Amino acid sequence: MPSRTIKLKRPFLWHDKQVTEIAIREPTAGEALRIGEPFEFRRVRDEMIPIDLPEVVFAYAELCIEHEAGKSALRLLGVEDSRQIRDAIYGFFLPDPGTTSGTSSG
Repeated sequence: MPSRTIKLKRPFLWHDKQVTEIAIREPTAGEALRIGEPFEFRRVRDEMIPIDLPEVVFAYAELCIEHEAGKSALRLLGVEDSRQIRDAIYGFFLPDPGTTSGTSSG
């Protein structure tokens, strides 16, 4: 599974080792189908914007963190790093900006 490495803004100590990076692996299809999307789109004025679903983001963070501390590492992170984790999780669900979604007509 692909993963995204996050360089921590506020490193932490784990068993006397400084942790400067955390990896988040891509959820499996089964996990994504069971847990759902980490956001929902809502229309604000004339624009569709993603709205966080914090419980879902947290579920993915706990499940997909790749560190020997496991989900316990989440308790040691600052808010800025939690946003980086959220964005990494979002990245698995949003289309790659370099691709476009095509439609076929028949």
